[in-house]
Amino acid sequence: MIAMRYVAAATVLGLLLAGCSTHVPYRNERPAIPFPDASNLIPKCAIAVRFNEDEASVPESDYLDAMFCLGLMEGLLGSNSAISANGAPLFCPPDPGIKTWIAAKAVVDFAKARPDLLHMVEADFAIRALAETYPCSR
Repeated sequence: MIAMRYVAAATVLGLLLAGCSTHVPYRNERPAIPFPDASNLIPKCAIAVRFNEDEASVPESDYLDAMFCLGLMEGLLGSNSAISANGAPLFCPPDPGIKTWIAAKAVVDFAKARPDLLHMVEADFAIRALAETYPCSR
């Protein structure tokens, strides 16, 4: 009797897990690009900016792209902060710093002003955009 309960429970659990794994909404099936250029980053950052200005205008299917951009901005802001503690920073945002979506907006605005640089690697382009938006020689 106890063995039958375990079998029944295992069967139900198996069916539930199978049902949950068959549909993953908004799964990222795009191929990985080793060193994508900035032309791939700008649309993602534009979504991040739009999300922060008007969340309702961004479909859930675009959330991953926005989060990628915001994650990159967070990484660059944190790295710059660590670098500035031990030497010269790459860029100098106003104290006490800027939000990640503001950094994304700076990158998007820089892309509009300098489309000739969109061939640069994403992170390099973002650093240059932030360095020109927030220069250290103020």
